[in-house]
Amino acid sequence: MITNKIIKSIIFSGLSFFMVAAHANDALLKSTELTSPQQALFSINNHRETVQFSRAMTDTDFSKKSQTQPVKTESQEYWFRVSGNDLKQGVTLDTSGVEALIRISPKSMHDPRLPVAKQSAPSTNLAIDLEQLEITTPSGKVTKGIEAMSFHANSKQLETTPFEKGTSAFKIDKAHATGRYQLKTSQSIPDKQEYLIYVLDKNSPYKLNMTLDNQQLFSGQNMSAKIELKKSGITTNLESVSGNIVSPGGKVYPINLTASKSGAFKFEEPLDMPFANRAGLWEMRVVSETQGGSSTIKRNSKLAFAFQPKTARINKKSKQASPSKAGLTNAVNISVSHAGRYEVTGVLYLVDRNGTAKSIAEARTAKWIEQGSDKVELLFQKSLLPALKKGQKFKVGNIGLNDQSRMSRLQ
Repeated sequence: MITNKIIKSIIFSGLSFFMVAAHANDALLKSTELTSPQQALFSINNHRETVQFSRAMTDTDFSKKSQTQPVKTESQEYWFRVSGNDLKQGVTLDTSGVEALIRISPKSMHDPRLPVAKQSAPSTNLAIDLEQLEITTPSGKVTKGIEAMSFHANSKQLETTPFEKGTSAFKIDKAHATGRYQLKTSQSIPDKQEYLIYVLDKNSPYKLNMTLDNQQLFSGQNMSAKIELKKSGITTNLESVSGNIVSPGGKVYPINLTASKSGAFKFEEPLDMPFANRAGLWEMRVVSETQGGSSTIKRNSKLAFAFQPKTARINKKSKQASPSKAGLTNAVNISVSHAGRYEVTGVLYLVDRNGTAKSIAEARTAKWIEQGSDKVELLFQKSLLPALKKGQKFKVGNIGLNDQSRMSRLQ
């Protein structure tokens, strides 16, 4: 009998899988500076009043941290789609570690004429009955499916889990060798019904590593990724890798990956997504395959990244602050492709005769700016300014730019 511990093992040993996607025809990769003014962008903040704010800083050493945050994922899994007819004819899967975990889920039949909200969900009667599954082991032995399993869970036992309705799961018994298996069902299922087969090869020495140099990207900014297969921690050759980028709405855009001398694959291109009208989480997905001795090593992986339209940029950063009756002001010139409310931030430093800088105040100004070029003034209030001693001067640095209409940080 299956226990809660076993169900938890099924859940937490591999929740990540993605849906094989739609066709791509939109332009994705090209260099651009600002998002096209002709593109309509979503806006949530349309206040027109200019607001200025400044505060004292107690930090003795203010340094702007890099926004570049590399992110990495490690995969011992892969997944693929088959039809009901394929399952009745027999489908193959490869393992390179003992006790691989297998999940089989019926997929919704997509009707392009209907909106996403009205797409039909798969019914429970489409679930694969593991009692009717036949498994051929790598040695060629044909067995009744459950005889080759160390445990199994049917769709009813998994109905309270996060998996799709109708999911069945099992683990291959460790008594069987690694290599190529065949799954075949005698069940009466629709020929055209799609199923997702997910394989978690958790005891395999092979792991697919994928790294993105930056998890936050703007239109026109370079996206850099590295994909490498490691066997027991040592990089090994990848024979075949394909990749794509998937929008928050599910559109799929193929990308080109280039092989390196080390056997890894790389991707480095500037991104332009003219159809993206707001900041959102996108995904980079890869499918890989290579030969590992007598086994075929298959691995899939995905990583999320934030993409934001580039609606404005700083043209000139003036480091010198000008005195005024209210304190010190610093003018920042920016170019804007889409009208909106923009915020400029900056830090005022006190620099001594030796060139050592100490942060003493921060200023922020939010202003509505129409398409084109404009000037935003940072004001450091007089009450925040110490009297200058001989050899000292003020300097403004760490200029930042935020698009408050679309809630995104631009610089």
